[in-house]
Amino acid sequence: MNHKPYNYWILDDAPLNPEQQQALTNHLDDCPLCQQLKMGWEMSEQLILNTPQHPPAPGFTQRWKVSLAKRKRYHGLLRLRLSILGTLLLILTSFITYLVATGSFIHGLAYLFNFLSEVIFTITKDLAGLEILISKIPAPIPLAAGLLLVGLINALLFFLLLACWQYFRREFSFNEVKIN
Repeated sequence: MNHKPYNYWILDDAPLNPEQQQALTNHLDDCPLCQQLKMGWEMSEQLILNTPQHPPAPGFTQRWKVSLAKRKRYHGLLRLRLSILGTLLLILTSFITYLVATGSFIHGLAYLFNFLSEVIFTITKDLAGLEILISKIPAPIPLAAGLLLVGLINALLFFLLLACWQYFRREFSFNEVKIN
């Protein structure tokens, strides 16, 4: 048996024409499932209508308006940032497309690789010169400088770890607000 139109008519508040009303009445006489649905809906509707409404907690409306304003401001900023990001991506895409189409992109990559190789060669040449200077220094001095440097780095890391530990384990007083 097709219950779909009858279920719709039972749960819908729209007025039925006389033919639909007669068909629904005839169907309700024969179908226990639809009778149960109609009774359940009528009881639920009465419960909804007869339930007393409680007033909101004091200050609820003001708090809700403030949170709504914050959400609107947040979503406005989010839309602005996404618009700016989309515009920048569009500009970047068009710029890269132009460079690829004109062949300038390949020349730019060649110049970039040339520059990077020159930098690497310069650094290695300077390090070789530095090694010549260091080899002239007596052996204990570079060893002491290395140990001092490692000790300073370890002390810095220790104090950084200690500061983080102190920050995360501290307790907040009642008038302080933890900012995430």
